[in-house]
Amino acid sequence: MTVLNVWRHLLVGFVFAGVALAGDSETLPTFNPRDCKELKKRQTYYQSLIKSGETYCSAGGSALKKDFVDLAATNVIDGYRYAYASRLVWEVEWHQKWIPFVTNHFFLMTRFQTIESLQSTFASKEANRAKLLADLERLAQDPRIAPKVKTALAEMAKIVGDAKTPEEKLPVLDSIAPGVRPVRAPAPPDTPTTTPKEQLNTVLKNGDYRRAVEIAIGDPRCSGPIEQALQTGPDPLTSEQARRAAAILARGAAATKEELEELFQLNKLHPNNSLLHEIKIQMLMAKGLSRDDAEAYLRNWLANNVGGCVIIQTKYPTVPLPKPSGPYPAAQPTPTSTITTPSGDVLTSEEKIKLFDKDGKPVLTGYKVKYLAEPGQEIGKIQWEEERLRSYQPGVKPDSFVMSEVPGKRIEWAMQIKEARRDNLRVTYELVDLERPSAEFTIDEWVMTPASGQPQRGTGTQFEITFPGPGTYTVEVHGKTGWGNAFVVKETIKL
Repeated sequence: MTVLNVWRHLLVGFVFAGVALAGDSETLPTFNPRDCKELKKRQTYYQSLIKSGETYCSAGGSALKKDFVDLAATNVIDGYRYAYASRLVWEVEWHQKWIPFVTNHFFLMTRFQTIESLQSTFASKEANRAKLLADLERLAQDPRIAPKVKTALAEMAKIVGDAKTPEEKLPVLDSIAPGVRPVRAPAPPDTPTTTPKEQLNTVLKNGDYRRAVEIAIGDPRCSGPIEQALQTGPDPLTSEQARRAAAILARGAAATKEELEELFQLNKLHPNNSLLHEIKIQMLMAKGLSRDDAEAYLRNWLANNVGGCVIIQTKYPTVPLPKPSGPYPAAQPTPTSTITTPSGDVLTSEEKIKLFDKDGKPVLTGYKVKYLAEPGQEIGKIQWEEERLRSYQPGVKPDSFVMSEVPGKRIEWAMQIKEARRDNLRVTYELVDLERPSAEFTIDEWVMTPASGQPQRGTGTQFEITFPGPGTYTVEVHGKTGWGNAFVVKETIKL
């Protein structure tokens, strides 16, 4: 095969590859960068560019084995073209910046599981790109093609290095891999061209501590607003304590075990500082824990239910967690203590009962629940549950405490009675959550009530009814969620 024919075959293949990539880019319109589905599309697009580079790399290796030197050199060069193009198109730093801020999630995943999934997928695709470059480097060192490849790579490196702005990237990409287009997105509407520090000041003003820590973690430029916020509100830190906590937060995932221990020691002195609580949560997350595991660890630590390091069984990679070095706190409320809310309302004896366990120790986790009840019902279908994290601060009088609560995990429910099987008038029903099939709840009783006559009752996950004939019936199920909140779901059945 002559060199001219080699180039002709290569050109045809390269044009088709370029057309395919151009088609891919047309399916990626401007989008909200907090949309995890769109970020997932971009991960797929990134992988398609890497796959093209792998194809050329493989072809280069095959050509070398057959001693087709010119064809091998050209394929290796084109493999490098797509490796360069994938890096420019992907805009790695931009993508990584937005992954933690996704506002929706994949089916059957929580928001934080979605973030971990996106980050894991991103890491695997980066690993694919690293392997591609390693394979290309191995081929490029072959003395038969090394001079030609070296010259082409020097030209490409210059082109890429000269691209300073996004506007300059389009001709760069055209010169490297025809048909490739950069994928970009505008800043979201709620953060128009603002700096991280300006965004942080806004969310702190709104009291959104979770978002504030997400912005500030690992960013030394944001330590000032965090330091100031730690010195305000209930249970404020001293200026030196706030400075140190903000500095540790800025370390992010690079924080040492000793630095995490400092945060936990501050917690003993300021157990009711909500911002400090959120900082500890996200610092543990930065070390590999899920949010649920991090919150469970802190609840155990605060309640002093463990002595020494807690070992959490988790699918996420973990690091040794700080060892508590003292009781929390020296004085705790008892069922006979005077307990008030931050607004000054004194809790009655009946209201205090639910705040303590059978041993008289404070229960630091409570729950709120919102029902969609029918007239006359005490409870009904649950719309949502929210975990409430309680903490206590000594009051001004002896044996008096101020109780405060901050929201924790929130669960949205979409319960519905569904027909599982039907055999004429014999029908089996089951209770499902439409959005989360694996949702945890237990069923106490099923009841079928006809317009007249005796009701039928049953227990278990499914309820089989033999209807006496056509008519209108009511089927309801009584149960409790995994958090112990009772519910009733009712459906009207017409046969």
